[in-house]
Amino acid sequence: MVVEAPSVTPKIVAPVSSAPARTVARAEPAPKAVAARAVEAPLTIGLERWRARTFGGGAAADAFGPQLSDMVDRLRAQAHRLSRWTSRPASRPVVEDYGAFMRELEAVDRQLALFLGSSTRPLSSAVPPADLGSRGAVIAARADALRSAVRALLAHDDVPLPTDLASGDAEPEPLAAVRRALDALWAAAAAEK
Repeated sequence: MVVEAPSVTPKIVAPVSSAPARTVARAEPAPKAVAARAVEAPLTIGLERWRARTFGGGAAADAFGPQLSDMVDRLRAQAHRLSRWTSRPASRPVVEDYGAFMRELEAVDRQLALFLGSSTRPLSSAVPPADLGSRGAVIAARADALRSAVRALLAHDDVPLPTDLASGDAEPEPLAAVRRALDALWAAAAAEK
């Protein structure tokens, strides 16, 4: 007589590793698509109530966060490009890079006016400052700070519209952080020539 053994579903147990946690974490990186979604998610679902009030919902509301993030990333890349220049500020490539950076800064400033109110920045000069070589690292660091502040703002559920704030009301910290970072970047980029 033949007796069949009962079917056994194997229990899967993770192997015990004596390697430090850092080594294990490095050995199993997250797939790029998962990592990208983790970064992009706050940009597409953050500021939900603000986007509904500002855009009335729809495609423009959904695209706002990623578009602003892309603009700030381009601004940051331009700032880091400026930080590598050590040649004469009046040379053609330096002037072109500085002009591209300032155009990107003005575009970001206009976009952030949706949060901060109307921009009161004067039109900037296309001529780079004479001390751009020594100032480039400061510009790049302040562009990094603006990028961090904007990404933190985009992860919030709601912030007031500029018209919601009375003259004596304190600006919420996420907005104040963006304003400080933007002002600092303008100060570094457009200081005395």
